[in-house]
Amino acid sequence: HASWIICAFLTLNAIAFMTGPSSDTTRYRLPTEPFLLLLGIFGMYIALPKIRDRLLERPFVYNTVQWLVGTKKFRKHIASRYMNFEENCKVLDLGSGTGELLDYLPKKIHYTGIDNNNDYIDAAKKRYGHRGTFLCYDLNSVDELHLGENEFDVILLIGVLHHLKDIEVSKMLASAKKLLKQGGHVLSIDGAYLKEQSGIAKFVLSNDRGRHVRFDHEYKALAETVYAKVEMFIERGLLRIPDDFVVMKMFK
Repeated sequence: HASWIICAFLTLNAIAFMTGPSSDTTRYRLPTEPFLLLLGIFGMYIALPKIRDRLLERPFVYNTVQWLVGTKKFRKHIASRYMNFEENCKVLDLGSGTGELLDYLPKKIHYTGIDNNNDYIDAAKKRYGHRGTFLCYDLNSVDELHLGENEFDVILLIGVLHHLKDIEVSKMLASAKKLLKQGGHVLSIDGAYLKEQSGIAKFVLSNDRGRHVRFDHEYKALAETVYAKVEMFIERGLLRIPDDFVVMKMFK
């Protein structure tokens, strides 16, 4: 496949840069330029999906890759633009990962994070246990947790929907609607195909861990089957790798 050839080329070139010529005394050191390390990881990320997915289940690997691709800038921008929550706001983060989003959220909120990866939740509890409550549970069965109806002001779905089939998205959004207070909203962010988009961005998205990346209008159409009011925004250039995102605010 062409994608394998491209990724092998990227990986081998990055390794060559990392190791240098045999006479180089820095042969076994990591490159000082983050771009070179990023290039190698990007190649392996695309070319070895099964190994990649297994490794990314480990909190340290996940957080390191997030840092390398520039997620700090991404989270800072998203939080400042879409997450100016009021004091005592009740926030439910579905797919909370290792909890690092909390570094960018207001401190005086009531935060609950849920993820289906127990290692992620353990890491989140160790680092952010004083900031909120963390639960390990299947995101497709959130109803079974009995969190209470009309309970939360905001529900976050950051990088979740592109992992779900259409029927699972509809179920997730319906469950979230029950949990929302009247006037509350769901905020989702996912990688998305756009009508006008670079070939590299499309290539990156097509090799994402999530197997259900959609066009922007497809995400919105799914949301509108559950919510009467949906606002959609496009975000570009937030990572070190080419990637485009669709942001949706769904109001109850």
